[in-house]
Amino acid sequence: MAIEQHDTSISFLFDHCAVRGVWVSLRRAYQEMLALHDYTPHAQCLLGESVAAAALLGRSLKWERRLALQARSEGALRLLVAECTEAGGVRGVIELKESLGTHSQRPLFSTLLEGGYLSLSLIPAEGNAHQGIVPLDGERLQDCIAGYFAQSEQLPTALWLACDGTQAAGLLLQALPDKEREEKEDWRRLQALAHTITDAELLRLPCIPLLQRLFHEESVRVFDPEPLMFFCTCSKERSRNALTVLGADELRSLFAEQPVVEIDCQFCRRKYRYEEKDIVEF
Repeated sequence: MAIEQHDTSISFLFDHCAVRGVWVSLRRAYQEMLALHDYTPHAQCLLGESVAAAALLGRSLKWERRLALQARSEGALRLLVAECTEAGGVRGVIELKESLGTHSQRPLFSTLLEGGYLSLSLIPAEGNAHQGIVPLDGERLQDCIAGYFAQSEQLPTALWLACDGTQAAGLLLQALPDKEREEKEDWRRLQALAHTITDAELLRLPCIPLLQRLFHEESVRVFDPEPLMFFCTCSKERSRNALTVLGADELRSLFAEQPVVEIDCQFCRRKYRYEEKDIVEF
């Protein structure tokens, strides 16, 4: 198997336990996102962890379109979106109060979303998205997501996320559907071993040395790396459709005030320009 690099995801399976896992590492893709925005250190790290989480979940579920982690609130965290496509394309954006950038201590994730919500959505190519609300009862994003799977999916899941402002990484363990007592004991043992991981190890160690360090007495089957890359799903057609949602009367008024309407993609900063003739479906 090829030696894994950054910007990859690697799935693995324990041979004698009903547990699977995914490891992700993001560097170039993450840095490309940061280069488009002026984020504070806290915002950079939370965005990195969120995109790593989306990549972990997207690669573990093998969803055939797009997985999105989304948060909105009136608190310090105004907006957070992290997405992963079935082809390994990742993107993300965050709006966090600048005042948090002056404090070195990591704030509790739940306190950032005052009066808000965190959701996990599976977005197909056609039809409606499947959305679940993630409970905000964990100290970190990873704890909230694990709680969601425990409550709504009834599938024991644990994940570890880390980001240092230069790169982001994540590790996920998930029990396969099996209710036998022996499998539950396996899950508790493997989860306890994984809990010994440090942020530094998660960020610095490649997948195989990391698994050897955590599970050196286990038989682990490691699959080939799959690439991850920064990829924005915006398009001129999507932006146009967003305009048409305004309705015929409002669109006519808008173009009467300004001959050219410009829409910026909040993820990649690409600009789309429209004239009245471009919007034909009034």
